[in-house]
Amino acid sequence: MTHQDQEPLREFSDEKLQARGIEGTGDELLRRKGIDMSMGDVFELFLSQVADLPDVDQRSVRPPEDEETRERLSALGLSLDPFEGEADPLATSIAAYTDLLASSLTTSEAAVLMGVGNSRIRQLLGGESPRLYGIKKDRRGSWRLPRFQFDEQGLIPGIDQVLPELPRDLHPLEVVSWFSSPSPDLVTGDGARYSPLQWLRAGHSVEAVVDIAKKLN
Repeated sequence: MTHQDQEPLREFSDEKLQARGIEGTGDELLRRKGIDMSMGDVFELFLSQVADLPDVDQRSVRPPEDEETRERLSALGLSLDPFEGEADPLATSIAAYTDLLASSLTTSEAAVLMGVGNSRIRQLLGGESPRLYGIKKDRRGSWRLPRFQFDEQGLIPGIDQVLPELPRDLHPLEVVSWFSSPSPDLVTGDGARYSPLQWLRAGHSVEAVVDIAKKLN
């Protein structure tokens, strides 16, 4: 998308912000929120994510394989049902993805949080078995690292052993949903079901989560 191509989009977004009483341009708003992307970059990123979603006719004839999958997608506003009336699963999917992107860290922010250099972050993101989860879809090639994998001290203990086992073709929202949803295979002595994130934060066996991740392939 050239600078000239972005002008109508920039003008449209600025008008929408003004109508809502928000000062400044869309690009300025992104910078205030810590998102180092332009409106054009965000739009391209959205298009790439929309392209990865199933078509409406595919959603209507290919429902999720099981109820657990349906629940995980539903928890993030994702739906594989056809459009009806004002219910717009694509819109809610984009909204959920927007939230994910807006709250994600840059490589520099992640480096500060983990107490390492930027080059180390790039190493953990790369290779055949990445130990950090990143989204790299915009044309400038900048990484965004969703916050679910971090806490105040840095990387959630053990998550770097789980991430390499996840299928590489999972949509980012599916990754977040899987880590955040209670699993029937992660149960404590009192019968409480834990999500993979809760399980790891509580200091339980990392191998238990690794084994579940391997079964997703």
